[in-house]
Amino acid sequence: MSRNPICCTATDHLADVAWKMYAGDCGALPVLGATGEAAGMITDRDVAMATMTKNKPPSGILVAEVMTGKVHACGPDDKLESALETMAAERVRRLPVLDAERRVVGVLSMNDVVLGLGRTTTHLAFARHVLAALYRICEHPEQRGAPTASEVLENLGRYRRTEEAASEVALLEHAGEREKSEKKKATKSRKTPAREKLPRT
Repeated sequence: MSRNPICCTATDHLADVAWKMYAGDCGALPVLGATGEAAGMITDRDVAMATMTKNKPPSGILVAEVMTGKVHACGPDDKLESALETMAAERVRRLPVLDAERRVVGVLSMNDVVLGLGRTTTHLAFARHVLAALYRICEHPEQRGAPTASEVLENLGRYRRTEEAASEVALLEHAGEREKSEKKKATKSRKTPAREKLPRT
């Protein structure tokens, strides 16, 4: 997770929020209440859509007008699988990490999870869990006929088996080509007579 996240309040204007997002290179900010507790979330999409639909400049729109009041969060001691399940169920890519007093101590994003997979040795089962969660987040709720999360995992396993089989075939082909090359060299060396050394005069 990202510690010490940038936050905003419900009375901030969207122009200030957009600047914070730009400066912090992030796409969502936790919204803090009067006593510092998590009161909501606001995303860059919220800012963009509100600016267009309200036909007002960002400096004239308050965070309270467009923020999401329901906070989907996780705790610092929660298992990563549990956080991923929350992301998938609520179709969000970021979760504020809250302590016992609901104060924001960090933000966990899908980027953090995926980048963490690339930096550590992880079991394939967990990588599949991440893929399934990301698929459920990206899937449109009205999309019909799309594969379920379990089918995605099954397809991934099938792809992995196919990839392993292809690698094995490539290794066998490479070994065959190498054997042919060695036989060709041996045949050529047998056909070429060795040069006799002439006595020195």
